Amino acid sequence: DATLKMNSEKNKLILSRISKYFRVTKLLFKVPLAAFGGFVLLDFYLRLKRGRTELRAKSEIVLQLDATSEIKDRKINPLLNKVSGSKVMDLRRTIEAIKRAKTDANVKVLIARISEPGAMANVQELREAILEFKGSGKQTICFTNQLSQEGYYLSTAFDKIYSNETGYLPLSGLYHRMLFFKGLAEKLSLDFTISRNNKLKSFPDLILEDKFTSEYKESQLNLMKELQEMMYKDIAVGRNMPYERIQSLSKFGPFISVEAVMNGLMDGISQALTKVDEPAIVDLSSYGSYRSLLSIGKDKIAIIHVQGEIGESDGESDASPIVMEKAFRHALENKVKAIVLRVNSPGGEVGAGVKIRHMVLEAKSKGIPVIASFGNIAASGAYWISADADHIVADPASIVGSIGVFGIAPHFGKLLESYGITNDELSTGDNAFILDPFNPTEKGKKRMDLEIEEISNQFEEIVSKGRRMPMNKVKQIATGEVWTGKRAQQLGLVDSLGGLSTAIELAKQKGNIKGEPQILDYPRVTFVSSLVSTRNSTLSVLQNPSLALKRVSESFVKELTKSPSNPVK
Repeated sequence: DATLKMNSEKNKLILSRISKYFRVTKLLFKVPLAAFGGFVLLDFYLRLKRGRTELRAKSEIVLQLDATSEIKDRKINPLLNKVSGSKVMDLRRTIEAIKRAKTDANVKVLIARISEPGAMANVQELREAILEFKGSGKQTICFTNQLSQEGYYLSTAFDKIYSNETGYLPLSGLYHRMLFFKGLAEKLSLDFTISRNNKLKSFPDLILEDKFTSEYKESQLNLMKELQEMMYKDIAVGRNMPYERIQSLSKFGPFISVEAVMNGLMDGISQALTKVDEPAIVDLSSYGSYRSLLSIGKDKIAIIHVQGEIGESDGESDASPIVMEKAFRHALENKVKAIVLRVNSPGGEVGAGVKIRHMVLEAKSKGIPVIASFGNIAASGAYWISADADHIVADPASIVGSIGVFGIAPHFGKLLESYGITNDELSTGDNAFILDPFNPTEKGKKRMDLEIEEISNQFEEIVSKGRRMPMNKVKQIATGEVWTGKRAQQLGLVDSLGGLSTAIELAKQKGNIKGEPQILDYPRVTFVSSLVSTRNSTLSVLQNPSLALKRVSESFVKELTKSPSNPVK
């Protein structure tokens, strides 16, 4: 019939795309991996048929969301999940599956297992999708055990919250701790040349101070209070309580499950799934994979993920220019109509940030709109690379800002002398040792101050031009302070509030895309690259324990000896 013919055509399209992937794999690994590829191709096809059969067989579907561990931005390779047995999906696919389920007449209930789903901004976006699902009149039930505070925040989007007898609810306020190394540096006789353009650029405080400065303490407490108020107000709505009641209860937390039930923070003590008909349960990962395979659009949007610290590297970091250059090149080669720059980064090195920013400008010069989407954090250098975007979207709880620059140069002369190691020097110029790694110099300090001032001016000009903001206003907010996404919007650093889904909708509008687009995630995450990454980061360390110590040592030395000519934003 017409339905079978349509599904047959969709299956052919899906298989053609998968076959194209394995043709490339065959060229790289030839016969052995080609055979493996054939097996995987068959598995995909059977899974597609099985998924269709299972979903049709169950007239009433109960979807199960796994939020027992962090729900990350990056796409998770389904084959690696299959091998590991994990059912946690990435944020975008989780939200897409929930939104599709909202309009699926077969889906009646959404249940979830929740423990530690991740940081507040991503949880906030997932929470909104669950509230939309619940708003369609469908039931939602949450099962918990040991919860993080963000986990409880997510669980309050559900109609009912159940925990077992040993459950734990940490509703007790936010906290923030930093370690200070001033005393250690003094004991080791380490000297540092440090320059920064404002006091709220707090990283140098780890070396200069032995506790929080009054300026940092005030700024950070304001941020934490705003995040807590945001969270507690949503929790109050979810639990149908006055906001003041939640505030009051938080002074007596954390709670064991019995106490949580008595105070209305949970609904009961129950083992997971005892209230749900087991045969009707379908994992959200299976439901989402099947539905997404049936909705492959013609027009393309690239999501380029900038994850982690921005810096020059050998290609292992997702926020290095090497990896970003490949991501942008692949996006342009695939003729995408828009790019979503998904940022989850605290910043990093200036040189690397300059290169990535130019990739954004190059894409825009080719007529491709770029939408920046801020996840949990987009601060300092992460804002540098995002300021030129056509539109910036942030979750209300995203951490945004830190417009400023600092530089640190360590000097090891006194430390070496304490071990009986001396050094002597020869030069053919007065400034040859201006940035001496052994001894600080006045000329070196002046040089670093000039460099930091110049880079700070560049940063402010980028923000002024990219955000179309008067320079005097930029200078008022370029204090190194960080804000919530909500506050950043009020300051003009963010255009609109929302998550990755909002950014994709804006990309569709600016890219003149009709219907559902095909979403391409970069950097690419393949089964093979996932295995290689796992081998490099885990298996090789297990096989050679001394490698772990070597990597830690290399990382420590690299951090201490960062060139002051490449400061940190």
